[in-house]
Amino acid sequence: MLESLLNKLFFLTFFMSIFNVGIHIWEIVRRLRSEDGYRKKYEVSTLGLILLGLSISYLLSTIFVGIKL
Repeated sequence: MLESLLNKLFFLTFFMSIFNVGIHIWEIVRRLRSEDGYRKKYEVSTLGLILLGLSISYLLSTIFVGIKL
């Protein structure tokens, strides 16, 4: 039972990481394609940068190692 609960938690964390990285990629693309000619600098808060780094590292480790208990 505990293994099943942990497995669901890992999958939830995996998909939340995908969404977090996707949001940042979307913002970067949106700012690069701005039509007003003035491209704003993409700024990320310190907490956002830490979460983005953790999300990317979790995604890469899941891709190469897999989700194991």
